[in-house]
Amino acid sequence: MDLRKLITLQTIYVIAISLFHTPVVVNLIGQGIIILFMYKFLKDQQQQDLKDQESTAKTLESSAKLAALGEIAAGIAHEINNPVAIVHGKAQLIWMQIEEAKEENKPINLEELAEHNQHIIQTVNRIDKIINGLRYFVRDDVRNPLIWAQVDEIVEN
Repeated sequence: MDLRKLITLQTIYVIAISLFHTPVVVNLIGQGIIILFMYKFLKDQQQQDLKDQESTAKTLESSAKLAALGEIAAGIAHEINNPVAIVHGKAQLIWMQIEEAKEENKPINLEELAEHNQHIIQTVNRIDKIINGLRYFVRDDVRNPLIWAQVDEIVEN
């Protein structure tokens, strides 16, 4: 409690003693002052508790958002990592076939290379779809605004 408030309470108590010389009245005033002091203290404590609860709620909300973001990031990493592993594996197969053809001085099987290359292209397109889906999901309205258009104009163009 502030020192000025304490001095004010003591002053009121001293004035009460000087005005009312009966101990009963002075005791009632003293008890009233104590009750007011306790009321103010409890009210301040309640306000502080409410502030603490709000702060805790905000912290919990932030934690939940971060946990959700972590789960999303893990899912995205998994969705992209699988096709990247396929591209890596096919690129290694192409490299191994080229090296083998060089070492053994024989022709390269172009059909196999074309098949691996086609699989790489399909997988890269799959990664592109994943990334474009993410871009759509987190699209920035300022850099990529929606514009109204007529469907027939889009089909004609």
